[in-house]
Amino acid sequence: MLRLRFALDLSEMNVKHHSLAGATASLSCALCYLIGFAMIIFIIPDFHLDSGLRLQAIQQHSSLIQLWYFIIFIVFGISLLLLSNYLSKAMPRQGLLAMLSLVTSYVWGAYVIASGLIAIFSIQYLASTPHSEVDHVWATIYTLQTGLGEGVEWVGGIWMLLISLMLLKHAILPRSFNLFGMAIALSGLMTLVPGLSEAGALFGLSQIVWFCLVAYFFSKQKLPLITDNNNLSG
Repeated sequence: MLRLRFALDLSEMNVKHHSLAGATASLSCALCYLIGFAMIIFIIPDFHLDSGLRLQAIQQHSSLIQLWYFIIFIVFGISLLLLSNYLSKAMPRQGLLAMLSLVTSYVWGAYVIASGLIAIFSIQYLASTPHSEVDHVWATIYTLQTGLGEGVEWVGGIWMLLISLMLLKHAILPRSFNLFGMAIALSGLMTLVPGLSEAGALFGLSQIVWFCLVAYFFSKQKLPLITDNNNLSG
């Protein structure tokens, strides 16, 4: 009897930890987006307009922009990987769709973190470059940063689509929420189309809402920990 009670208490603790950790990771993702938009709107509004204005912003706010990159890339990437892990534990982990959604989360998280590290170290390198060589070095750095897919959210769009399909397939969350996730995914995929890169802003703003709602569902234990996936079909 004592063993049974201990096992039940331990299981309840695991469920609470899962819900709290999932909600925290999701809110962290939302906060990273908010900080990203706030920086662009209030401090460096010309950052994405052209190469020269970006260089000017970096020269004026190099340390702040490095911190900004750290938050929107490194912190976000880690939070995303943690969130994907907790979401996977709340859904059946068998089947092709489950595997693809998990792998895509690893790809997106790693891609974001790698892009952030490159951006941070490139600013550091630029700061140590002789003034006479700055324009030449900056042309290479700018090409590298934009070539990494800045403003192109198709990887995140694929992840959103797969997660939303999983949630829809297993009827884990309200259907309207899952359809909302698929609409966000579409806005991310639209950034692949030339001339539609502005859809990336819509993708980011919508994801803030999505992440906050996911955190709410975790807090209300609408995404409970699944401890026995062997009895669930994928």
